[in-house]
Amino acid sequence: DFSTYFLFSTGFRPGGFTSAGTLPITPFDEERAKNFEIGFRSSFLENQVQLTGSFFFIDYDDIQVVSAAPSALALTGFETVIINADEAESYGAEITLAAQITNKLTLNASYGYNESEFSSFVDPILGDQTGNRLPNAPRHSVNVSAEYIEPVSFVRDGEAYFRADYTYRSDFISFLSPTAPVLDAYDVVDLRLGLRNEGFLVEAFVENVFDEVYALGTTTLIFGDVAALEVGPTRRFGIRGEIRF
Repeated sequence: DFSTYFLFSTGFRPGGFTSAGTLPITPFDEERAKNFEIGFRSSFLENQVQLTGSFFFIDYDDIQVVSAAPSALALTGFETVIINADEAESYGAEITLAAQITNKLTLNASYGYNESEFSSFVDPILGDQTGNRLPNAPRHSVNVSAEYIEPVSFVRDGEAYFRADYTYRSDFISFLSPTAPVLDAYDVVDLRLGLRNEGFLVEAFVENVFDEVYALGTTTLIFGDVAALEVGPTRRFGIRGEIRF
């Protein structure tokens, strides 16, 4: 009912080059990473509750980051380029709980903590970034879902179900630039009500129930300035069906 594990993995992202606007072709090197992870898996109460957790550390060499280079012709004086930071690291923990509260109600919850920073990096424009956060790396993330099922007699082996999902992400930056904003934290709730068996599924859904306006990232032009926010979907609802063979 309880086990532990250790994981080591390594990988790389190929290098390349960027050429933005009036800037000459700028090459960048491959990125390399080593990942260390230790964790556990456990179950309790005759497998009605499962609890898993892990602690991880990722060591990056020549990590590729989106930064800015000066340009006299750009509106903001900067253009977007990809460069290599010397060293960076990311470490944190994840924990997941899955519980069968009753024979009809299940609960799943997970929490992730991620602390990431440049351990050695002097940006040509922004200066010393050592100790600063990595782009696209929120510190906190939460996912919670609950599902209630009720067997129905008018469909063979069928069940009606209601599901609620909650997602939270803390704030983060999306790229390095003098004009890069910190994107706000957000949380989103989705609801689903449906009927299913092994052969089909039909459900009504409402996504982003409270019509939260939130940014998933940014889109940049060659000027190195924020041109547009990549936003999540607004509230939407509908009906979805599946036939399974």
